[in-house]
Amino acid sequence: RNRGETMDLKKNLQMAIGMGKRFGIGASIYDIYYRGMDRLLGLEGYRVVALGAENLVKARLPEGDFPQARELSTKEILAFGEKFPKHLPQDFVLRACARGDRCVAMIIDGELAAYCWFSRRPTEMDRRLEVRFDDSMVYQYKAFTFRGHRGKRLALLILKHALEVYANEGVEKVVAYIANNNFASLAAAKGAGFQKVGTVYVIRRRRWLKVFA
Repeated sequence: RNRGETMDLKKNLQMAIGMGKRFGIGASIYDIYYRGMDRLLGLEGYRVVALGAENLVKARLPEGDFPQARELSTKEILAFGEKFPKHLPQDFVLRACARGDRCVAMIIDGELAAYCWFSRRPTEMDRRLEVRFDDSMVYQYKAFTFRGHRGKRLALLILKHALEVYANEGVEKVVAYIANNNFASLAAAKGAGFQKVGTVYVIRRRRWLKVFA
């Protein structure tokens, strides 16, 4: 076993232990299984979840005097990208904006607190996978809340704004794909009112790829 494989094993073990501390031993065992299947067979699993305004109403919106979520201009996103190049790299931002994707964010005291991208066009999950969806849905991706603002449920305000804006375009639901071992995102989605509508499995073997839905 080479050094790289040993480091990967240690990293995966540490992640599994961390998963167990946050979500229980069952989550830790599943995470090890998931990563093992990915490594051995190239198998990935994604949960497809959707959220409509009627479900968001049932979720507990954050309390407190928060500003309204709003769509950022390309200029604003690029400016924040200079401060957070890992999260908002310039090449990605320019491609997404050119496609017509929108970045809805929470700005608190002039600082970027949370953001999420939304798309109505077929969207790349990676270089080999593209997400397609019904015209009545908008795809949510790359949602992120910065550490100092986590636990405030800011994502709900972003989703509320997005559903209100896209409703004028005939959109009824927000749809997202979440890896089956991403327990933090799955828990956040459930708390926001998302409901499971399907499962997608992907097998990758070098240049070969197969999708099962």
